[in-house]
Amino acid sequence: MSRTESNEKSGTYLQKKEEKKIRTFLQKKYDEDTIKQVKLEIKNIETFLKKSNFNIQKNYSKYPPEIKKYINPIDISDEDYIRCEMTPTSVGGEQQISISGGSQSPI
Repeated sequence: MSRTESNEKSGTYLQKKEEKKIRTFLQKKYDEDTIKQVKLEIKNIETFLKKSNFNIQKNYSKYPPEIKKYINPIDISDEDYIRCEMTPTSVGGEQQISISGGSQSPI
């Protein structure tokens, strides 16, 4: 392990003239910290996916067949839905998303 101050007693002190070693050490430290953060983000996403009930198709399936024939359901994959849920909201607090399928109500 390298030291960052000359008065530290553990590791090896890297002098300014050892720029290549310093660069390598700092890049490794940055990479390790980034990997830790990415693993935390993955864990958070996995927790979100386990706890969330985000399957939008369930809304359509609750209607009886007699009514379904009059409805053009929204066709959105779970991945697209998650992406919509995770994007920033507009100033007014509403999601700015584009969903394919369905139709505009004539009313």
